[in-house]
Amino acid sequence: RLLLEKDMLEKSVVEGNDNWEAQCMACCHRLKRCVENKSFIEAPDLRKWFELFTLFHRAVFRRGASDCLWQFEQQLLLRSRQYEFAVYSRSAAPLPFLMGQFRFAESLLSACLEQNVALAWSRHEGGVLRTLELMGSIEEEGV
Repeated sequence: RLLLEKDMLEKSVVEGNDNWEAQCMACCHRLKRCVENKSFIEAPDLRKWFELFTLFHRAVFRRGASDCLWQFEQQLLLRSRQYEFAVYSRSAAPLPFLMGQFRFAESLLSACLEQNVALAWSRHEGGVLRTLELMGSIEEEGV
C-alpha cells in the first residue's frame, strides 16, 4: 500500500487545486468535530471514526492517480481499515489511539497544504508505521 501511496501523494500535492485543498480541509475538520464531541469522548463511535478517517484518506490521495491504481489502493486501504477497526474494537480505551490518528491527519494535511511532498510523505509513512506498532501492542496485551 505504501508503495502505491507515495506516488499518489506526490501527484496530489503537486497537482492539487483549490477544490482538492478545500475537500481535504473539510474532511480533516469533520475528524476534529468527531473527536471534540463530548458523546464521542465518552463512548467512541468507532464506525463513524473509521468512515470519516477513510474519507480523509480518499480526499488526500485521490488526485492524480490512475483509476486502476487508485481502485487497487482503495481495496488495500479497506482491508487495513477493517483490521484496524477489529483491533481497536478490542481495546478498552480506543480514544487515545484515535486522537493520535487525528493529530497525524492534521500534520499530514499541513504538509500537503505547504506543498512539501517530502514532509508529507515522511508524516504519512511514519503515521502508518506508528499505527501498525500500536495495533501490535494492543494485540500483544490482549486488551
